[in-house]
Amino acid sequence: MKGRILGFSANEAGGAISGEDGKRYKFRTDAWKASRPPKAGEEVDYEIAADGTASEIYPLHSTPGIDLGDVGARIKGALGSGGTVDVGAVSNKARQLFVSGANSPAAEHAATLMRTRPTVPLALLLLIVSLFISLVGWDGQLPTTSDRGTASAYSVIGVSDFIDGTSSVMTMISKSASSTSFLSAGTDNSTSNIKFGAAATSVLLDLLYLLYLVPIGAIFILWREWQGRPMAIASLGVGALSVFGFLLAYATEIMINSTLKIYMGSTLAGGLASAFGVHLGVHMAIGAWLLLIFGGLLILSNLGIFRTSRATA
Repeated sequence: MKGRILGFSANEAGGAISGEDGKRYKFRTDAWKASRPPKAGEEVDYEIAADGTASEIYPLHSTPGIDLGDVGARIKGALGSGGTVDVGAVSNKARQLFVSGANSPAAEHAATLMRTRPTVPLALLLLIVSLFISLVGWDGQLPTTSDRGTASAYSVIGVSDFIDGTSSVMTMISKSASSTSFLSAGTDNSTSNIKFGAAATSVLLDLLYLLYLVPIGAIFILWREWQGRPMAIASLGVGALSVFGFLLAYATEIMINSTLKIYMGSTLAGGLASAFGVHLGVHMAIGAWLLLIFGGLLILSNLGIFRTSRATA
């Protein structure tokens, strides 16, 4: 439940909260979970204990910074006379700095969001997937038709390289299907199927550019949650884009591989497929499945269907 601090007194070892339900709840000092004392008028999130008092109280709408103290003075104090370095003292000071940072209001705020807001870890996971995990990849040796090279696997961030390389391959196939040598070796039906596959693939590849919105949206979600101003429509949109990314990767895999199969089968006897390699094809990587899973959970969490045991509305 959410509310506002009415007052707090260290001498009286507690204070009172005005809840969003219009009721007033007393609380003890040990119910306050931040490292600094509460302030009158501050918005908080809390639970109601069995005795009717407020417990597990956390501050909201704050963006605290990490207070590491006077770092320069601490480092200077770790130096011995004559400018020599006391390694043991430096190590102890570094440990103190780390502990103070881990116990800072910012760290506590981040930990609270991770525990109580399932949107936060899901957005963070989508950001990691977008940056570091492959969405689609090529099997076999991709012809060098793009200035950007021929990498075999691409994350969401690298999807532009995949689009460039794939577009060049499909353009080459489409032109080859219209050539006199191909028409004499193939059939009208295979030619039209290849041209349709190349055109459909072009549309799917253009839609893949939408996936750049996934990491951008994930960062926006994390920023809004940190500010204490979550935006459900943004979370739903990013979740929908992530699921759509999986569907795009799946449709792209099917369309490219079916087009290549027709082309290779029609031209293998004539030797026109030698530039591509017999095993050329596209596959969905683990990133596509992770987009589906995390994007789906993000949608469900914002619809109230999925939440952690300590999540708040």
